[in-house]
Amino acid sequence: MKWIVIFGIILSTTVTFSASDAKEKTPIKQEAAKFIKCNEKYVSECYAITKRVKRGEPYRTNCSIVNKHAWGNNVTMRGEIFIDGVAIEVIRGQVCDLTKIDWVYNFTMTYSNLRDCPYKPGYYAFFNIELPPKNMPQRILNLVKGQFNTKIYYSITKTGETIIEISVTLRM
Repeated sequence: MKWIVIFGIILSTTVTFSASDAKEKTPIKQEAAKFIKCNEKYVSECYAITKRVKRGEPYRTNCSIVNKHAWGNNVTMRGEIFIDGVAIEVIRGQVCDLTKIDWVYNFTMTYSNLRDCPYKPGYYAFFNIELPPKNMPQRILNLVKGQFNTKIYYSITKTGETIIEISVTLRM
């Protein structure tokens, strides 16, 4: 179920990160989080929304699914940023292996109900997502300006069959 972990990592609300060469903060605004594909053999009740509580507050994303099967290293997650139609892969790995990365683990513990991998069938969600995680490497995001799209894919490791595809538009 760590698919949500990285899904959450790429999905962002209004966020700030430090550029490596500058001390100023660059805001990232999130729009239009949505599930593009939700394979009913593996998951159901896919839900994503980006909203703010009140005017002047940052936009935040909430997303959830009901997982029908256990997820561990039998599921692979891939995250991409699309710039001028070119996909740049920013993360890829098997679900349980990704939880061993500090920033992934910290993000998951802060924003979701995911705990021990492998994840049993059940309801999983991310709440009030704020990205990027504070200790996430920022090299790719430092190169991006303007509007760009992100996508997260979860697939069966052995066959490559897509389980989930989710997207979000970000503006810097």
